[in-house]
Amino acid sequence: TDPLWDDYRSLALPLGFLACWSSPIKARDGRVVGTFAFYYRTRRGPEDIERRIVAHCVHLCAIAIEHEDVQSHVRRLAFHDTLTGLPNRALFRERALQMLAALRPGHTFSLCYVDLDDFKGINEALGHRVGDRLLKGVADRLAACLGEGTFIARVAGDEFAVVPLPIEGQEDAQLLAGKISTALDDPFVMDGQKVPLGASIGIAQTSSADMALAELSTCADMALYEAKSEGHGRTSRVYKPEMAAAVRSRRSFRQDIRNAVDAGDFTVVYQPIVALANNQLTAVETLL
Repeated sequence: TDPLWDDYRSLALPLGFLACWSSPIKARDGRVVGTFAFYYRTRRGPEDIERRIVAHCVHLCAIAIEHEDVQSHVRRLAFHDTLTGLPNRALFRERALQMLAALRPGHTFSLCYVDLDDFKGINEALGHRVGDRLLKGVADRLAACLGEGTFIARVAGDEFAVVPLPIEGQEDAQLLAGKISTALDDPFVMDGQKVPLGASIGIAQTSSADMALAELSTCADMALYEAKSEGHGRTSRVYKPEMAAAVRSRRSFRQDIRNAVDAGDFTVVYQPIVALANNQLTAVETLL
């Protein structure tokens, strides 16, 4: 008969319940986090033994519920990026492995890496507070444009990983990259200032559930490297096997340069340029 039951009486009566005695379960800060309730099949109030049960159990319930809240918070900290709220690298790896293992015959698993262009420069010019807000804005735009069913994670400072719904072939992959680029087209407005932000995108695909995630990630990295080498902006590449040889060649060349510098193998030669009309030195060509 309590007025608080007006909206719920129709739920309890069909089950044969004719009375209820409910006590709030409160957290340490006073919030009500649950209720401890006795339901009766007769019209009556609580007995003394039930009051004693409540006196002991409500406190224990509060401890258990708060403990679960803490555990949930710890799990979230372990597997989510605190800045953007997206899954972090650890959860990305776990979820991607599950999705790859569940790949059905005839379907394609796609992995997309999105790397923001010159984000370090933006951080240095506008400050880390603006940089953090930009990263949150990018995360929100990616989530909005890709929709449910697409797994998005922040896997490094300014790098995001995307595992979309099943897409087939390079054409679909390029459409995905175009959707991501379009989402980042409009400049971000920070403290009244427009901040344009481009991104390079690398995509790798496989139809084999047996392909190692690490190998697929390496392929996506190579495609991303290829995209970045094309210059900043709306640049995307889908991995092709010939990229591996090109990347290895470039890395080998860079290492050769470093080794040569360390070993003192470079020498500088100055070659004079002389005007024949008057035999005067007019310039010097510097050769390394």
